[in-house]
Amino acid sequence: MFIPELDKKVDMASDLIKAMFKGARPESRPESRLESRLESDLARKVIIILRGKPLGKLDLAKSLGHKTVSGELNKQIRQLLTDGFIEYSIPEKPNSRLQKYRITEKGRNLLTEIETGEG
Repeated sequence: MFIPELDKKVDMASDLIKAMFKGARPESRPESRLESRLESDLARKVIIILRGKPLGKLDLAKSLGHKTVSGELNKQIRQLLTDGFIEYSIPEKPNSRLQKYRITEKGRNLLTEIETGEG
């Protein structure tokens, strides 16, 4: 027996479970391993841009073709900091208006893996 309201709730629960366990099962493809390390295309672009020189958030946003710093860019910067791929240029003052971000050795190693296809 088909009950539309129940079917809709089951679909919503299924979507929620998929979102919660996204990437939980191991994959053997190199792209999957990279995706697990860099959650988004934006994070990858940020690391590539920072390879050139340290930049602040607004300069990063402009390098990405944005006019302002988006919530998603803030989120990706926080995640890259947490994962150790980038670091503060002024670690003792994380909220400084002069703060910039630079790529770490771990970030450089990841870029090398991406470029050589070892990911």
